[in-house]
Amino acid sequence: MINKSTNSNNAENLIGILIAIVVAVSFWLFVNLSPWIAAGFAISAALTWKIPKGQKDSE
Repeated sequence: MINKSTNSNNAENLIGILIAIVVAVSFWLFVNLSPWIAAGFAISAALTWKIPKGQKDSE
């Protein structure tokens, strides 16, 4: 009988668990920070928006 080393199997399991944790944390951050990112874009657009000079709204 050939006994396979369990070290490689443990390493593969650890890599899978770490990837799952990173995906879960990334998803959590995306869901919870999306409103703040959208608010940041809206605020920066409002602060940088300028009315072009020389154009009046007269008919």
